[in-house]
Amino acid sequence: MSSATHFSTAPFASIYSLRQQPPGTPFEGIFVVQRCSSKTARTGSPFLMLELRDRSGHFTTMVFGDAPFFDLGRSLKEGDFVTLQGTCAFYQEKFSPELQHLQLVALDQVEASGALQNLVAASPENLQVLQQT
Repeated sequence: MSSATHFSTAPFASIYSLRQQPPGTPFEGIFVVQRCSSKTARTGSPFLMLELRDRSGHFTTMVFGDAPFFDLGRSLKEGDFVTLQGTCAFYQEKFSPELQHLQLVALDQVEASGALQNLVAASPENLQVLQQT
């Protein structure tokens, strides 16, 4: 499977709704990368701290060096769209899912999925009306 071309067209979970699920609940979602930083564990193993968001909130999760999508994770930049599959998990009472799959998603695919409106804040005002005033 290509790293930027295919993903489910099923409804995607919001961060708010995921926080309400019990640990172990599987999910799929599209999120915006807020931050991705490389770290090294005390054991010397590399890992990534990946912070993702949508309109309903944000969460941080780890991508370990042995994950098949670790190299993709290292290339992520703020503002990239990703789809991920995982299971709900909590660490120190904070939502921190365990990831099974991570994939870069192009803007046109996000728009086609209908998920864009759930990822970015939008003004409740009509932009064209505001521009006329």
